[in-house]
Amino acid sequence: MITLRYLIVCVLLCCAWSCKQYDYIDIEGVEIISLPACLAFNEASYIAQNDTEMNTLLRQAYNSIACDYLPLAYLKVPDISFEERSLLAQRTRLAACSVFYEYEVKADVKSRRYIYNIYARKNGDCSQIHEQYHWISLPKIPQNYTVSFQITEI
Repeated sequence: MITLRYLIVCVLLCCAWSCKQYDYIDIEGVEIISLPACLAFNEASYIAQNDTEMNTLLRQAYNSIACDYLPLAYLKVPDISFEERSLLAQRTRLAACSVFYEYEVKADVKSRRYIYNIYARKNGDCSQIHEQYHWISLPKIPQNYTVSFQITEI
């Protein structure tokens, strides 16, 4: 009888441990987005879930002089279907000779949170500053989820 209890406890512990491993789900269908370089963004990160939020972002970032006086309506901006997708951006600022980036998005189901990870591989010991925004489009983030941003130097 004690052996059976021990076996049941072991099975339950293994199930709990294996379930804990699957709290994070890899989000598939992440696409890198390119926005015109003349747009000047100020915040460290951005989330756009609809056309209104995207248009507000673009209006705030638009600089007519930097864009050679080309009207905002004529700038090439990716067409994103916000019924199906969301837009995220995170700024990085690193000192190196060069930097290579990898991206990953996971969903933490228990805490209802998406995590946008940027992995930065710096090459060389230079003082040159590499600052850029990393825009991605991904399948629509559910309304009851939050987003966190992480930058990891590897």
